[in-house]
Amino acid sequence: MTDFVEGSLVGQARLIAPLGRGSMGVVWKARHLALDMEVAVKVLRSFDLADAGRFRERLRREARLTARIDHPGIVRVYDLVDHPEHPSLVMELVDGPNFDSFLRSRGPIPERTSLMVAWHLSAALGAAHEAGILHRDIKPSNILVSSKGVLKISDLGLARPLSASSLTDHRNIMGTPLFMAPELFTQSSEPDVRTDLYSLGVVLYQAMAGVPPFPGTTAQVIHGHLHKPPDLSPIPPGSRDILSRLLEKDPDRRPSTASEIREMVCQRIQEIDGKSPPPTPPASTTTEVRIGGSSSRLMERLERHLETTSVSSGKRILHSSARERILVTILLSALLTLALLGWLLS
Repeated sequence: MTDFVEGSLVGQARLIAPLGRGSMGVVWKARHLALDMEVAVKVLRSFDLADAGRFRERLRREARLTARIDHPGIVRVYDLVDHPEHPSLVMELVDGPNFDSFLRSRGPIPERTSLMVAWHLSAALGAAHEAGILHRDIKPSNILVSSKGVLKISDLGLARPLSASSLTDHRNIMGTPLFMAPELFTQSSEPDVRTDLYSLGVVLYQAMAGVPPFPGTTAQVIHGHLHKPPDLSPIPPGSRDILSRLLEKDPDRRPSTASEIREMVCQRIQEIDGKSPPPTPPASTTTEVRIGGSSSRLMERLERHLETTSVSSGKRILHSSARERILVTILLSALLTLALLGWLLS
């Protein structure tokens, strides 16, 4: 068995320091020698012979599927290292915490910021879905927040092609119960785009309320997803309809595409801005988030980044049809004018 330590070489990446540990292995910060840049390396731990092939194939599938998605909101994959004992994935390094740590440090975040988070994540999910990929494990710990406030979805370990039948063992429920859609527990139908959107709804609920909609023991969580309506009282009234639609038990009653979510979110953001545009706080009152013992202005950076990407893009989506009507009107007016001139000169 090979034990990796600081300075070990994984493919062309030299390990610097561990970033996190999980049941599947360790994620390291590393320096890629050929690319001359810092990267993240997911190193799988050693498994029993009976499980090794399955987890190795899962890592290969994660690499292939992630490489098919071209979107700044999805962590990029650079290389797959087929080590005999510890296959590894070389990925984009995101210099910040995951969204779960962010929420635990910050608590509930304002409605408008939560909606912008949902817009950004739905754009990234939409890109994955358009590439024919279902994530199946959307949760705060799989969403990274860079030091500049950029959100990126990571860990496609449970992802699968939308066109394929389930790649996991039907005898096992794969995922994190707190964020799983009801159909994943019952396995009554194949998961699809709406499965990811339900999980996005759970993330949005937790961002606004500070807790997921169905907390408790695993049995209580599953019962909640299957049988209980979400308690929307902690949610601002203007966003309750968005959450109730995302958290529908029946997939047919949920939005069917990520673009529908973006339109709903943009409309609500415009309502908020129309009633009471939030003032920009002075630098001296900016909320600071403490992560890993160091002070960070992540909240300000997150809001600033989302403001410059989500809202402006959202307004373009909402007003695109209006602009098209104006352009058609101008074009028709020009054609009529030319026709009139031609008639007068004839």
